[in-house]
Amino acid sequence: MLKKILIYITILASSFVANKALSSPAISPKQAAMAGFSDIVDSVLPAVVSISITSSGSSREFGSGFIISKDGLIVTNNHVIDEASDITVTLNNEQKFKAKIISLDKKTDIALLKIDSDNDFKFIKFGDSTRTKIGDWVLVAGNPYGLGLSVSSGIISAKGRSPNSSKLDEFIQTDAAINNGNSGGPMINMSGEVIGISTSIISPSGGNIGIGFAVPSSIAEPIINQLKDQGEVIRGWIGISVQNVNNEIAESFGVERNRGAFVTEISKDGPADQSGIIPTDVILKIDDTEINDMKILPKIISNYAVGKTAKITISRRGTIKIMNVKIAKMQDDDNSRKIDLSFSERKPQLRSSDQILGIGITGLNSVIKKIKNIDASTNGVLVTEVNPKSEASSKGLISGDIIMSINQEMVSSTEKIKSIVEDAAKNNKKLFLLVKRGANSLGIALTASAAK
Repeated sequence: MLKKILIYITILASSFVANKALSSPAISPKQAAMAGFSDIVDSVLPAVVSISITSSGSSREFGSGFIISKDGLIVTNNHVIDEASDITVTLNNEQKFKAKIISLDKKTDIALLKIDSDNDFKFIKFGDSTRTKIGDWVLVAGNPYGLGLSVSSGIISAKGRSPNSSKLDEFIQTDAAINNGNSGGPMINMSGEVIGISTSIISPSGGNIGIGFAVPSSIAEPIINQLKDQGEVIRGWIGISVQNVNNEIAESFGVERNRGAFVTEISKDGPADQSGIIPTDVILKIDDTEINDMKILPKIISNYAVGKTAKITISRRGTIKIMNVKIAKMQDDDNSRKIDLSFSERKPQLRSSDQILGIGITGLNSVIKKIKNIDASTNGVLVTEVNPKSEASSKGLISGDIIMSINQEMVSSTEKIKSIVEDAAKNNKKLFLLVKRGANSLGIALTASAAK
């Protein structure tokens, strides 16, 4: 009995502390399943908001958000308020406020808004999403379809997801109902803390089918702090595109399997270019951090202070080198690009001057570059046709690709390609082709014996 009285007094007292974040007692999954989530919902819902915007003269309910400070800072998705000329925020008690945009980050789809009042706002705190586990209970709050603030429950279905070709690969997946209008709303743990920001769903119909995604707080909170403190997110950049080191790349270049990041493209005059890093280099380490997965490389670089010099360890033709690279600031248009596998050849068709590896190839001259709309500075050999039954076809090589190098040797003629292939076949070596496709570069490994 005494324990119940103390809990009641604690909850009652917290409701009178205006400058303190909303909180609720942690609830175990077993307790939640038996008693429901009403205590958590009561504690956090006053800090969840509906967002409507005016754009091109029309007003509509558009999304959700949540208050993170007593002075009215609100977190939502950038796509919720994108192109808005006027933003209205509605609290759970139906109070309405005009909001202004403090700052936003398109890369993570996060926006920071501000509303003003003579009174302090109730707000909720971030929790640590890195401590969550698959199977944990979560709540999702927001304004689905403009119906008003609603709450749904579910579990964490997966972590580290990358839905809808997103640049992020660390989304939290949940089966809690996320629908149109929930974007920007909080995902809440059993301690009443925000561990994610509802962002997107996968659905053939546009409605919830139990596959929703949230930006984890481990990513969102540092971004929000930068937006709040300096008005922008400053990320480090060195000007490279990379892909994973698979077994074929490892065998071709004599590096350990599944270790490092294979460089497919270098931005001209960027930090990596100026330091001497070239396409087909394999990045093994940045300062003292081993690169065991390509995915961690952009994250590590983005967290470096602009102007700092990083020692990048690479493997090039079996030799280990250390390159000193000065970190630059990533610009808005420097976000990493997805490889466009749908790039197709342009008319008119060109005849092959040579056949090898199940593909037709021809050298690049000024006439071909003009016909194919290829930049005059581009060097390499053009793929004019691909045998659909060849290994090259099964590995994804297509007509219109430009072969820039094979086994780290630049190629500018069909004779050079034939020479490299014949040498590799004699020595039972793999072939690794660095290929330019549209604005992107990618690596493709082939068997030299295919040339026989």
